[in-house]
Amino acid sequence: IFYVSSPVLASLAIPGSASMTPYNRIVGGTDAVEGEWPWQASLLYTEQGKLYHLCGGSLITSRWVLTAAHCVNKGYSLDKYNVLLGALRLLDLNSNAVFYSLERIIYHSKYTGVTSGGDIAVIKLSSPVTYTKYIKPICLPSTSVTFPPGMECWVTGWGNIYTGVELPSPKTLQKVMTPLIDRATCQEMYHQANKSYTILEDMMCAGYKEGQKSFCQVIISHPEQYPSV
Repeated sequence: IFYVSSPVLASLAIPGSASMTPYNRIVGGTDAVEGEWPWQASLLYTEQGKLYHLCGGSLITSRWVLTAAHCVNKGYSLDKYNVLLGALRLLDLNSNAVFYSLERIIYHSKYTGVTSGGDIAVIKLSSPVTYTKYIKPICLPSTSVTFPPGMECWVTGWGNIYTGVELPSPKTLQKVMTPLIDRATCQEMYHQANKSYTILEDMMCAGYKEGQKSFCQVIISHPEQYPSV
C-alpha cells in the first residue's frame, strides 16, 4: 500500500492513451462528490512508467475487487496492474486515494473472450484495505434478488462521455441513473446499430433508446448499483 506522492500524480496518464485501450462510456452523467461511491475502484495498467485507467470495479471485501474479465488481460503479469481506491478525480488525487498491488486474479470459468459469457473477474489485493469514509465495500444483493427491465440503477465510472470524447481533466468520477433494458430490446438496438453482437443471458443492458443517458457496455465493467436492493 502506498499513498499518493507527487511523482505518482505526475505519472497518472489520461485514460485511453495506453496500448490496452478501454472502450467504456458513460453518457449523460454528472460529477460525483467525495465519498459518495466509496467502493468505486479504478483498475490501472502500467506502461513505460505511466499509469493508465483501464476499467472501473467495485470493492466487495477488504481483499477483493469485482470487475469485468475483459479488463484484465491474461497475457500480462500482475505487476503491470494496480487498483486505486478512494479516488474522485484521477488527475487530481488527494490523501483519500490509496493504491494497491495485485496478488491474484480469478476469472469466471465461462469466460473465453470479450464476446463470451462469464465476463466477470475478482481481483485479490496484495494487502487488506483499511476502511475509511472514502473506502468501503459495496453491499451485494442476495441470489434471490431479481433485476426486472425498467428497474433504475446507478452506473459510475471514468469512461468516455461520448463516442471518441474522453472525460475532461481532472477526470472526475461520473454517475448516471438509467433503467435496465430487457435482452430482446437490447439485441434489437444492437442490430439497428449494425453491430453483430449477441446479448447472452448473463449480460445486462441499461440506458434509453433515445440515448440521453447510457453506458455503452452490456458486459459490465462499470460498477452498477441498485438503490432498492
